[in-house]
Amino acid sequence: MATTTPSLSEFMPYGAPELQGVARPYMARALLVSSVFCTLALALAGATLMMFARQLPGVPRSFEVRLERIPAPPPLARVETPPPVAPAKPAHVAAGVAVPVPDEKAPPTTIAAQDELRTADPGLETGDDRGQLVITDPLDSLPVFGHYRYVEVTPEPVTRVKPDYPGIAKDAGVEGLVVAHALVGKDGHVLDVRLDEKRNVPMLNDAALAALRQWVFTPAFVNQHPVAVWVAVPFNFTLH
Repeated sequence: MATTTPSLSEFMPYGAPELQGVARPYMARALLVSSVFCTLALALAGATLMMFARQLPGVPRSFEVRLERIPAPPPLARVETPPPVAPAKPAHVAAGVAVPVPDEKAPPTTIAAQDELRTADPGLETGDDRGQLVITDPLDSLPVFGHYRYVEVTPEPVTRVKPDYPGIAKDAGVEGLVVAHALVGKDGHVLDVRLDEKRNVPMLNDAALAALRQWVFTPAFVNQHPVAVWVAVPFNFTLH
């Protein structure tokens, strides 16, 4: 038994069958109208360009450019060549005759005495009666307080003496640090004492200086030679 397939119009009596029926005519009509509009638009654009091209002035299609080399400008300062100088003629020199002249007398020479030499140069000292001069060694002189002297071995205290606490300072409860400077001679004994200007206490200074005068040091050395030098020694006075 044969089966028959129903058509689209029978299955869907409205809608899609109608659209399929008018699809081709509508497509052809749309293509024709769009083609006409495109042709008109292109024609209108070409006519507009031609109209503007007629109104514009004519422009040559090619032009020629000529390049010329410009010469360099003249210098700002003109240098003038000096005129030539003629060579000088040698002067005629006449031969002369040497004329002897008398010799000048030399001024008298005086020899300074030993006292005058000692006054002229304090660094030189006269020796014995034979007139020999002895040069003093600067290391043998005593250094000035406040001036630094280089030493290779510094002095070390051998004998220390503790200062006596002054009774008036003890009663007043005065304490403090006193720094005293001692000039240690070549034999290690104290030759002079001075107070430090910034580190001292008026009621305790005399006791510190009296004690430092009794100290004994090992001497300072420079090149294995004993020299005098200043050293600083602190004394701390406390009641407790």
